[in-house]
Parts: sequence; C-alpha cells; structure tokens
Amino acid sequence: MGLLGSHRKLGNTEVLVREVMRGAAAETDVEETVMRLTDCALLPCKGCMACVLKGEDCRIDDDVPKIFAALEEHDALVLGAPTYLLAPSAPVKAVMDRLLALFPKSEGFKGKRAATVAVGGLPNWDPFSIPLLNAFVLVLQYDLAGWLAAYAPGPGQVLMDEDVVRRANLLGRALVNASVEYVSDESGRRCTICGGEGFRYLSGHQGNGIEVQCPVCLARGVISDGKVKMNSAHHRFKEEALTEHFFGWIMRTGEMYFKHRDEIDKRKQRYA
Repeated sequence: MGLLGSHRKLGNTEVLVREVMRGAAAETDVEETVMRLTDCALLPCKGCMACVLKGEDCRIDDDVPKIFAALEEHDALVLGAPTYLLAPSAPVKAVMDRLLALFPKSEGFKGKRAATVAVGGLPNWDPFSIPLLNAFVLVLQYDLAGWLAAYAPGPGQVLMDEDVVRRANLLGRALVNASVEYVSDESGRRCTICGGEGFRYLSGHQGNGIEVQCPVCLARGVISDGKVKMNSAHHRFKEEALTEHFFGWIMRTGEMYFKHRDEIDKRKQRYA
C-alpha cells in the first residue's frame, strides 16, 4: 500500500512512492493500492481518550477508520510525504495523532514491513521529516525496511536525479525481499533506528567516541569521526517498551486523573 501525504498528483512524493512500489513488483508479485490522504476527510484528535480508557472506537466521524482498515488489510506500506515547515505535511501528522486508537491492534502489524519517503526542496530544511514518518510506522510495530530522503523544488523534478530514482527502486526491492541490501543513510550521520539527525550529548565517552542519545527513539549510540553508531538493543519503539508505555502509563492516567478530579475541578475555577 502506498500512502501519500501530498496534494500534488505525480509530484515528487508520488512518483518516488510509485518507484518504490515498482521495485517491490520487480522482486515478487504484488497487488498495489495507493491512497491519498489529501482525498480523505481528516479531523484532529480531540484527546478524549475514549479509545484507550473505554476501549471504544474513535468517536470522530471522518475517514481515519477507513485508513486504519486499509493499513490492516495490506502486508506492506510505503509512506511518503513532502516537507513543509521542517516536517511532513499536515495530513500525515493528523493521522499520527490518531494512532493511539490503533495501538491496541498493533499486534497485527508485527511481521509487516514498511518504507518511508520524504521529499524536501533543500537539504537541512527537513530535520523532522524522516524521523516522524518512521515514528508513524515504528509505533505500529512495522519492520522498517529503510527510508529515502530526496530533494527537488518543482513537481516531479526529482526524476531528474537518476541516483535517487535508482535508490527508490532498490528500497522497494528491499521492502519485499530482506536479502536485498539497502542503506538508508550513506553519510552515517543519522540514527540508524529512526533516521533522526539530532542527538543529545551524554556525559560518558566510549573509546574514542562521544556517547549520545537520539531524542526521537531514545536509542543510545556513539559518535566517532563524524559517524554515529547506534545500539539497537533498546529504544522506545521496541515491543516491550511500547507495551510498558501503553499499559504501564497511558492506561493508568485515567485512574490517576479521576482520583483527583474533584480537587482539579475546584482549582480550575479560578481560570473560568
């Protein structure tokens, strides 16, 4: 399934997502579906928490349930979006805000694979695009086959970069064939778990490197000679970490709130 966050038909995002799907089709028989988020009615999450605390279906009447159903029906996902202000376009973020309702069903996504495509006009103006797209699929427990960051200002202009087209096709092959080698970040400067390119410096040193932590996935690693090497053993998108966060924290917030609700309501009156 190709999931597009761009208004431009056959723009940079769509042509690269379709090239990824072409690569997948070259490796095995695939049945392709493309869904444009820009054709969907998307409303913002209201934060009512009924989906979590009461186990209800989302109360918002829009097309997000249709999107979730399509994700569940397909074995692999190619998620693509353009970059607007440093991050993916609003339709992608709107769906991301609603993923909490789908998390209890994320067991059904284990074993499925995903790839992401982010397009920007210029390098260094897209710091959150790749990590947010990857967070979308990682929180649902997809296996991330890789990602592609591409740059071109005009609609479809990315096709003039033959190397990017080649990499998109290779990413599609790696998506459906784990034996195909694909390197998401050839520069070695991004987090190898989520694709983030900003790091927190920690106090320790390891050998000749500086110990760091990725703020997106919380994996730790070492920067040495300008290259980062991450430890994939522990990060926030691991199944056990997500399960603990959902059941050990989010599910408990209702009880924590209702325990103090009367006092909270009393204190809120000064702001009415």
